[in-house]
Amino acid sequence: MTHRVSSIIATTKVQKKEDPRAFTIPCTIGAHDFARALCDNEASINLMSLVIYKQAGLGIPRPTSMRLQMADRSIKRLVGIVDNVIVKVGEFHLPADFVILDCAIDKEIPIILGIPFLATGRALMDSERNEIKIWVNDEEVTFQVTKAMKLPHEYESISVVDIVDEVEDAIEIKMEEQCLGEALAAILVNFDGEDMDGYMESVNALEGLGSYTYTPTKLSLDLENRDTPPAKPSIIEPPQLELKPLPPHLRYKFLGSNDTLPVIVSSLLNDMQVNQLLAVLKEHRQAIGWTITDIRGIPVGICEH
Repeated sequence: MTHRVSSIIATTKVQKKEDPRAFTIPCTIGAHDFARALCDNEASINLMSLVIYKQAGLGIPRPTSMRLQMADRSIKRLVGIVDNVIVKVGEFHLPADFVILDCAIDKEIPIILGIPFLATGRALMDSERNEIKIWVNDEEVTFQVTKAMKLPHEYESISVVDIVDEVEDAIEIKMEEQCLGEALAAILVNFDGEDMDGYMESVNALEGLGSYTYTPTKLSLDLENRDTPPAKPSIIEPPQLELKPLPPHLRYKFLGSNDTLPVIVSSLLNDMQVNQLLAVLKEHRQAIGWTITDIRGIPVGICEH
């Protein structure tokens, strides 16, 4: 074996490291704890979904014309920007401006902390040790990436709250069904204390009735034996209509005798144009409805009721 081959074999090779994964840290915003917030040193914004923003109750966002280009190159419009959101990291409370985007929640990474937040906390990422350090003045806090990955998801507990809300809604619906037979009990169950006078009037009225019953009235459709004669169409028996005042650019003209069957035309038309228009309208006056009985498809006897 030559000296050159021996030196190549004896050379110590660089040991391959495992993938450190993404840098995530636990943080708290308001009453919500997030086990893994992504620290992205290539993102120029702090990103939060619309659902998390509503649940955290962070106030009214200010509008923005900013647009985001997603991984599939689609362009998304932002809901707005929330300023000075306090993010608790360890024992530190750091302010951050969050961009609100209407998107689905990623259970693995619910929020993204970008360069603005990392610069505020003077974050230092150590890929070899799989840790990230955040400084405030002379104090620091260190997070291990491998430990953060073992923490539970925040939104696993939120799903339990959703189930409780559904059960509560089902109980309220069941109570309303049981109270439908007694109107007084239904009012007392739904009493919220805000409109006291209105509820007392309803309670007193129902107590005076003794028991509440409702019998719907039925319409008589016996058109042959009715008391009043059926109404005739307007072109046969023109009705006397009340004419309302019109603006200066409009005027009334009449298709029937004795100023009946009125129509509204423009005041800018001359006499010849008006006569031509009235001739066409008189030819098709059956299509014009002056009363409800003139509407095609509705039986005359029914609309009288």
